[in-house]
Amino acid sequence: MKEKLLSLIRKIIYFIKNNRSKTAILLGVFVVAILLIIKVINIGNEKKTPEEIKIEESAYSYKDIMEDISYLASDTDAKNKLNDLVDPLYISNKVDYLYIRQVADVIGAKKKDYYDILYLKDDYDLVQRDVFDYIYNSFADESPYIIKETIYLDDNIPYKLREDLDISDYKDKIVDCYIKDDVIFKIKGLSEKTLTYENALILDSDIEITFYCNGSSLTMKNKVEGLNEKEIYSLTVSNEGIVDKRSYEGMVRDKVLSATKSSINTKNNGSLDISDSFIAYDIKGKYATTESVINSFSGYKEVKLYIREGKVIAAVADEAEKESENIRVLISDESFSDYKHKTATVKGNEELYITVNDGETETVPKDVIYDIRRSEYKEGDIIKVETKGPEGKISLDSLKRSKETPLYRGTLYVKVVDDGFNIVNELGLEEYLYGVVSSEVPSTYGMESLKAMAVVARSYAYSMKKAGSYSKYDADIDDTSLNQIYNNKPETKEAVQAVKETTGVMVYVDNEVVIPYFFSTSAGVTLNNSDIWKQGNLKYIKSGLQLGTWDENVDLSDETKFRDFIDNYKDKDYLEKELPFFRWKAHLTNEEMTKAVNERISSKFDRNLGSILVKEDDDFNVRSIEDLGNITDIKVTKRSKTGAILEMEIGGDKNIIKVTGSINFDNLIIDDSTDIELNDGSIISKWGSLPSTVYYVVKTEDGFDIVGGGLGNGVGLSLYGATILSDKGYDFKEILNYYYSGIKIKNNYTGEEI
Repeated sequence: MKEKLLSLIRKIIYFIKNNRSKTAILLGVFVVAILLIIKVINIGNEKKTPEEIKIEESAYSYKDIMEDISYLASDTDAKNKLNDLVDPLYISNKVDYLYIRQVADVIGAKKKDYYDILYLKDDYDLVQRDVFDYIYNSFADESPYIIKETIYLDDNIPYKLREDLDISDYKDKIVDCYIKDDVIFKIKGLSEKTLTYENALILDSDIEITFYCNGSSLTMKNKVEGLNEKEIYSLTVSNEGIVDKRSYEGMVRDKVLSATKSSINTKNNGSLDISDSFIAYDIKGKYATTESVINSFSGYKEVKLYIREGKVIAAVADEAEKESENIRVLISDESFSDYKHKTATVKGNEELYITVNDGETETVPKDVIYDIRRSEYKEGDIIKVETKGPEGKISLDSLKRSKETPLYRGTLYVKVVDDGFNIVNELGLEEYLYGVVSSEVPSTYGMESLKAMAVVARSYAYSMKKAGSYSKYDADIDDTSLNQIYNNKPETKEAVQAVKETTGVMVYVDNEVVIPYFFSTSAGVTLNNSDIWKQGNLKYIKSGLQLGTWDENVDLSDETKFRDFIDNYKDKDYLEKELPFFRWKAHLTNEEMTKAVNERISSKFDRNLGSILVKEDDDFNVRSIEDLGNITDIKVTKRSKTGAILEMEIGGDKNIIKVTGSINFDNLIIDDSTDIELNDGSIISKWGSLPSTVYYVVKTEDGFDIVGGGLGNGVGLSLYGATILSDKGYDFKEILNYYYSGIKIKNNYTGEEI
């Protein structure tokens, strides 16, 4: 009796919601009131039979299934109608057949999907769970708004999971599931279907087979014969395991010279077409990673190329066959001013292996911090820290870079020195570049400018390895702006792509790799290397005005012409004139300038002997000096033709000095707290140095104005300029040829000119 009354009440409520006339509402309210009175009268007289109790216990409540039902809606209106089918007062009640009929009506389900099940069922009969599941699956299977898919349910599925979806019974299984708006909202159950993994790499073959495909490693029981390690197969799998295989037709070993999206150029077999299902694997010990960029394999002596139907379906490279060298990077402290670290604490995203002086190895679990205590070691001890997996990285928790803890690929060597540590990071040259390009160039820059930077950074690093400048630290290069900034910011996928797409590519002049200098932003002119460093002019370094095309006949050595160049630029077609650092200015009061110069002068003299001379009578001589007194005058006495300051005189009421050397010009006449106003009106504070050496100084009533342009040394390639050229359609080779003269761009691993 109770179910019949409730069913009738729900029908009346549904009628009222869909017929909102005043008469219908009054009539409906009257009838519901009568039925509720009847219900109250009979409520005490009802007793359920054991069979009724059993049926009720085996049925879903509306609360159980309403979320699932909402996914059947075609739009918001339909979803609201489905929600309206259940009165909030009765959401804990059990689902009956009336509800099923109403849902079918809202979603427009075909009668054939549910009619036989509903036949001879009363509206108030409860729907048992297995029956509901069958009906729901029928509705979902027929819905044009729901995707039906069979997938292997692991951590690498390309969909999101509904937040409350329980997948514990289906993890690492093949399942049939329902998907809407890229969300798996319901799992139908284990699938009887099979899946095929094209061009899978066998990593381990035993009773169970471990293979790698689609970015993940899978281990399954094997039911076929003849699967060999480090070979390629197309595998058919079910929930029973591997049930079938398809082998390749041929395999060749060859050296990859270059590649495009459609073909691979090899040393011995010429050009080979690539299959649409092509995949590349990089084996690292017992692990593998997939590579979308086959160009990165030009750094290997030999690669296995698998062929089917005349096309390359897969490439497999073993890390042991790499031609590219390692590089050892000296890690500076948090301020980038010293190589000594007071503390050293490390952590691995995989197991860490700690070895002292090639002795026994200690294993540290992943994500556990390991503190290398100075008191436990003697001076000269070397602590080797490494991981084993292909994506293993070491977190140096005792250091911050851009307010984050840096992660290092490869191996860390922590050497004990007097009261601290020197730390060297050894890793592959190509992987080192991931950290350089990510730190030097924002990921938002154009891909071709990122690739140009990768080539420049690779050439620089290669040249530094040959130079041996850091041999006393058993390193090749440091991680500061003295060379190229490394790992100051997390790796970006764009930087990694740029490095991989230019693997091995370097800048050559006369068959030698050269140092292609670079900087951040141009002032509208690029400088000669001899303007900044004590070295002869390098013939491949371009210098001159960037006015649409290059003007290498520029002469800004005259102070009047230089100031006109800095001040009157808006009607000129300079490549970077809209950028913030294209022009900048700063103001220091007399007191601030006096404080800045006198605080720095002594240390500058000691560090750069001969670059600061003191006036005595009519001559300038080398002499130590502590104080100039109150600064009264600053004037540039010599400029290069490209406008760089070569010589400056600073006068005080006690002493007058002559200053040379770019290392003095950028931070001798600025205080740590000085604000610098940029071209776009923004303000930068607490830099402690001027952005470039392309500036002039004017004495004002209360102090000094410094007006200049550009950011960085101004020699070679401008990173911001490269981005603008990339946006204009230049490729990385055209960008490099824009900034350097007489160069060739070649792959150092293959010798091929690009």
